[in-house]
Amino acid sequence: MSLRDKRMRIDPKRCMGCGVCTNKCRKDALSLVPNKKHPAPLTPDKLLGD
Repeated sequence: MSLRDKRMRIDPKRCMGCGVCTNKCRKDALSLVPNKKHPAPLTPDKLLGD
């Protein structure tokens, strides 16, 4: 994420699908959409092996 012209910009090449940007967006203007080219991000249950 970067701030340009008082607007947040998301670099799609660096996006990991973690959802931090959607939680930080005060205007609810962002959402996550599954991308078949990239695997789903790791979740705590995957990391812990549950």
